[in-house]
Amino acid sequence: MHCDICGRENAYIHKLDRTYGKGKHTITIRNISLAICSTCDERYFASPIPDNAEQLSPVLHTEAEYSEAMYLV
Repeated sequence: MHCDICGRENAYIHKLDRTYGKGKHTITIRNISLAICSTCDERYFASPIPDNAEQLSPVLHTEAEYSEAMYLV
């Protein structure tokens, strides 16, 4: 893959999960694509990341399940 920063063919995709919030207000965004370049050592998101909660697609839960709710992009 080409690096968006230096243009060389030494970038690869690493998938990661990010958790935001605390307690019952925790959300997890799974499989975020992070591009990492072996040449210039830059790291950047290879796909758009939601800026706020309105852009996330919530999974409906009961009140008991809400503390472990996960939101997938």
